[in-house]
Amino acid sequence: MSSAPTSSKMGNSSAPLLRASQVQLLNAEDPLRRALDWVQTFVANPHENLGRAGAVCPFIPHALEIDSVWFTAVRMPTGGLAGSDDQLQAFLDDAIDYYRRQFPALAPYASPGDVHKTDAIYKTVILVFPDVSAEDAPRVVDEAQFRLKPRFVDDALMLGQFHENNDQEGIHNSDFRPLQSPIPLLVIRWMVGNDRRFLWGDLRYPAKQRVKFMRSFLKAYQERIISGPKFTREREVVEELRKLLDELDPGE
Repeated sequence: MSSAPTSSKMGNSSAPLLRASQVQLLNAEDPLRRALDWVQTFVANPHENLGRAGAVCPFIPHALEIDSVWFTAVRMPTGGLAGSDDQLQAFLDDAIDYYRRQFPALAPYASPGDVHKTDAIYKTVILVFPDVSAEDAPRVVDEAQFRLKPRFVDDALMLGQFHENNDQEGIHNSDFRPLQSPIPLLVIRWMVGNDRRFLWGDLRYPAKQRVKFMRSFLKAYQERIISGPKFTREREVVEELRKLLDELDPGE
C-alpha cells in the first residue's frame, strides 16, 4: 500500500508553498499537517477562555474555506543550531524574507490598495520550523520575528510568532494564551485595523520605532479605506492616529 505524500523532502530555505488543501493530503505526522491540524482545531474555532464570541482568529474560517492559507517548512542549515548566532541569524533572515517578497503575488491576489475589498485580505502564509524545539523557539523564532518585524510592517504586513512557550496574553482574557502552538511557526498576513494595538503596544521596541510602525500602519490603512458610510469609524481612526503621530513626532 502506498503511503501518503510528505513534505520532509522540501529541504531548503525556499521550499515550495502548499495550500491547506494540499497539506491535508500529507501524512498525519508531517510537520505541515500538524500545523494545519492545529489551525483547524484551535485557531479556526471558538474557545471558552477567549473572552469574546467567534473563532480564535476571526479571519481563518473563511481563509480555510477559500483555500487561501499557505504552508511551507523552513529547515535549519546543515549542523542545525550549532553554528554561530550570526550565521544562524543570516540564514533565517534570508529564508523568512524570501516569503515576505513572495507574499503579495500569491493567490488570492489584489493590488495593495484593493486588499481590503477582496478575499486577498484572508491570505495567510504559515512558516513551519520542524527542526526547532520548543526550548529553542524563543531564541530562534522570537528573535527572528523581532529582527524582521520592521521590514514586514514597512510592507503593510504582520509577522507573528507561535510556539509552545509563547506566554503572550490574550487581548480579551489575560489568562488565555492564543499564540501557543504545538510546533514553532511564523505567520505572515496583511495588516488589518486592529493591528494598531500590536504595533504601538509592542514595548520590545523603543518609542521611535513604534512611531515608525504607526506611520506605516496609517499609510497602509488610509489607502485601503473605501469611501462611504460603512467606513466612517475607520476614517475617524485614521484622523485620530494622524493627530497623535504629529504630536509624538512632529518632525516626520
